[in-house]
This record gives sequence, structure tokens and C-alpha cells, in this order.
Amino acid sequence: MPQAVPPTPALVELAAMIGPSEAQALARVFLQDTADLIDTLAAPSSTAITPSPHLIAAHNLKSTAHLIGAYELSTRARDLELRLKSGGSAPTRTEVEALGADYQRIQQLLARFVSG
Repeated sequence: MPQAVPPTPALVELAAMIGPSEAQALARVFLQDTADLIDTLAAPSSTAITPSPHLIAAHNLKSTAHLIGAYELSTRARDLELRLKSGGSAPTRTEVEALGADYQRIQQLLARFVSG
């Protein structure tokens, strides 16, 4: 059975570097973890915890989304991370919904890749 084709240029490059199976595994982990990261961003967070769960989630989401080529999702998470680092407000509902919509789009692209 032929290997599934990576759906983003970043995953094509990653598959060339680490191998198709490893790139699929990384995409699979991204799909498994991202919903939890977005849920963390949607939840109220105590400002007494440093670094905040929101900051950690935004940072992780920014990095992993960029790695697999989900650049819109990565950019939104980066902007949120920068705001949180500078003491800005927690994510708004609108921001979390936009992150979720970006995730839904990349999730659809990755579904065939991770199952193939």
C-alpha cells in the first residue's frame, strides 16, 4: 500500500528529513494533543501559577502547529503567547473559537495522512 502524501510543504520537508512514518506519527500526536491545548486556552486560569497554563498551551500550540505547516494556527497562537508574556489578558472566547476553526481545517487535511 502506498504511503500517504503529506498535506503541507512543512510535512513534506519533515518526512524527507525524518522519514514518512515518523512524520505521520508526529502529525498523529499533534492531532491528539491540540484539542487539549485549545481546551486549556478556553478554561479560566489562575494568575498565581507561573508560567500560566494559557502561556504554556499557547507556546506549545505555536511550535507544533508551525512544525507541521499549520501556519495560521501557529500565528494566532504566537500572537496570543506574546500578549500573555507581556502580562496581557487571557484568551477571549473569539480567539479560542478562531484557534478551534484553524485546528478543524488542519485536522481535515491531516486525517488521511495519519491514517495512510
